[in-house]
Amino acid sequence: MAARGRRVVPATSADAGRLATLRSALDADDVIVDATSADDVPASKPSPDLVEQALDRAGVPVGRAVFVGDTVWDVSAAAKAGVPCVALRAPTWGC
Repeated sequence: MAARGRRVVPATSADAGRLATLRSALDADDVIVDATSADDVPASKPSPDLVEQALDRAGVPVGRAVFVGDTVWDVSAAAKAGVPCVALRAPTWGC
C-alpha cells in the first residue's frame, strides 16, 4: 500500500504497549506514518473512534480511505465511520 502512495496507519484495539510489540514484530516502520491504539480514544472497536483517529492521523478524508481488518469488530468500526473495509481471513478466529 505504501509503495502505491497510500498512508499506512494501524488502528488497534490493543493498548500502546501491545501496539509497540506488534510494530516490532511487523518490522514495517519504514512504511507506517503513524498508529493509534485503544489508549488514544474514548472507546475501542466496534466503536468508530479508532478508525476516525487513524483517519485524522493519516490526514485522509473518509472518502479516500480503506480500512483493512481481520475481525468482525474491525468491519463494524469501519462501517460506523463510513469507511469501506477489506476483511482478511484470520486463522486465529477460526475462519
